[in-house]
Amino acid sequence: AVSYVVNDGYHRAQQLLNQELADKMYSHNEITYTLSALLDKQRIAQIVAVPPTKEQGVYYADYINTVFADAASAYRNIQCVDIAPKGVSKATGIAHLIHHLGLAQPQVFTLGDSFNDIPMLMTYYGIAMAHAQSDIHQAAKAIGHSLSEAIELAETIDLLK
Repeated sequence: AVSYVVNDGYHRAQQLLNQELADKMYSHNEITYTLSALLDKQRIAQIVAVPPTKEQGVYYADYINTVFADAASAYRNIQCVDIAPKGVSKATGIAHLIHHLGLAQPQVFTLGDSFNDIPMLMTYYGIAMAHAQSDIHQAAKAIGHSLSEAIELAETIDLLK
C-alpha cells in the first residue's frame, strides 16, 4: 500500500508506507492527528488503505473479505479500500440516522458512485452517478448525471415532499 488512514469517526491519522508513490486519495487532505494519538483512544471506526493500483485494491478487498470475514468488511473504491467493522456500512449509518430522526425509509434517497455505496444504493432509493462502473449502476434504481438531476429524480417520485 501507499498509505493507510485510520479514523475514529471524528479525527484522521495517516501512515505513509511508500514515500516514492503518490497517495492519490489523501495527498490533498490536512491530517492533524498522529497515528499513536488516535490509536491511544482505542476507538477505530474505519481504516482506509490506499493501494498503488486499482488491481491491488481489488486484491486487498477480496483478501480482507475472505480472511477477516468474521470481523471486517472491505469496500473497494476508485482509489482506496475502506475497511470497517463487520456489519458497518453507509447503509447502516443511514439506518441509524433514520431511526434517530424518526424518518420513514421511503423519505430517503441516496447517491453514490463507488463500491462502498452499493449497500446504501440497494437499501434505500439509490441513484448511481452516470460516471460510476456498471456494478454500481446495477445496484441503483436510477442513474443521474449530476446532483441536481438526482434531486429532480427524487422529487418526481415524491421522496422530498
